[in-house]
Amino acid sequence: MRLFLQIDISDWQQRGYDKPLSRYAPSLASDLMAADVDGQSDATVVDLVIRLVNQAEKVFVLIYAQAEVPIGSCSKLFTHFFKAESKIDSIVLSGKNEMAEKMIRPFGKKLHTELDSEKIKKLVEEFAEMKA
Repeated sequence: MRLFLQIDISDWQQRGYDKPLSRYAPSLASDLMAADVDGQSDATVVDLVIRLVNQAEKVFVLIYAQAEVPIGSCSKLFTHFFKAESKIDSIVLSGKNEMAEKMIRPFGKKLHTELDSEKIKKLVEEFAEMKA
């Protein structure tokens, strides 16, 4: 099983609750599932996502970020990424958030910064085409 994980560190009320890539990604491959969290997610939801990361063979992380928005409960998830580093295929940061950037910077070559939604969609498609 591979995992597409969308993390929202933004004002979701301003951006909207719709998460089209979370619906799109699993439609691309039978072994690809999606999950999403945000900075206000309950700790039990974050723990569930951590379990999904542990069970996945590979993980694609998409982070929608906004400056000055606290990462909240997602800090535990970011910390967990270091324990599961071999499973992390790519981390795409869309937007700016100093704390999020600081926590994912060590992923180096796995880290991409992209604002263009079509280019992000293409990266998701490339992940889906990979063999697990």
